[in-house]
Amino acid sequence: MNAQKVDLLIQYALAVAAEEDSSWDRELRPIHLIKYCYLADLAYARTHEGHPFTGTHWRFHHYGPWSRDLFLRLEPAARSVGAHERRFSTERQENAVSWSLGPGTLPPKGLEPSMPGEVASAIKSAVHEFGSDTVSLLHYVYTTEPMLKAAPGEILDLSATGPSPGMAPSEPETEHRVPQLSKTALKKLRQGVKERLQAAKERSAGHQHAPAPPPYDEIFFQGQEWLDSLAGEQLLDEEGRVSFADSMWKSGGRREPRLP
Repeated sequence: MNAQKVDLLIQYALAVAAEEDSSWDRELRPIHLIKYCYLADLAYARTHEGHPFTGTHWRFHHYGPWSRDLFLRLEPAARSVGAHERRFSTERQENAVSWSLGPGTLPPKGLEPSMPGEVASAIKSAVHEFGSDTVSLLHYVYTTEPMLKAAPGEILDLSATGPSPGMAPSEPETEHRVPQLSKTALKKLRQGVKERLQAAKERSAGHQHAPAPPPYDEIFFQGQEWLDSLAGEQLLDEEGRVSFADSMWKSGGRREPRLP
């Protein structure tokens, strides 16, 4: 990993965030900065045979792409440009931290000549779109090709890249036109609906007693047990937890573009 390049991306992300209108989006936490660096490396890898700009070895961790070496550069890189550090506690983390720059403190244009255009563009677009919105950013990152083709703990292959998420060409939708009915045909259709509704009403009126419920005897419960067996093995364990096979991470369903 090239620490100088990593510091440059971290500082550029903070500089771009400082131009956002909302003060909330100017504060970036480690999870945001790491993901913005990943997206920059991914954009560079698309045109450089899978090689990341920073030389980082990205790994599939709990919250997506992760690098311990890059994580350790966050605080030094932020402090070296005078970023404000804020410590706070959340429900999930007792000692959380975020960094922010004041508007105009570090103009992004001053850093852009030091990095490739696709790298700067990737960070700028992502920061403007997601800011400090962790949920949306993580969802976007999880749909990138290297993530969809990896399992937890594996090194991400940045050469496994295609179009950016959300940029894949959509299939042309087939236009379905409602057939036009003549007044005569429409009148017949309405009359047919009325006759069916009337017939159903008369049948319902002819039943004075509701159907008797099924007898809950031994035969009933044996039949219920047999139907349950057709569904295969039980999904939940005794504590109500669901287990999935590790092969799920390599399944084609994870790469289905139509899934939300």
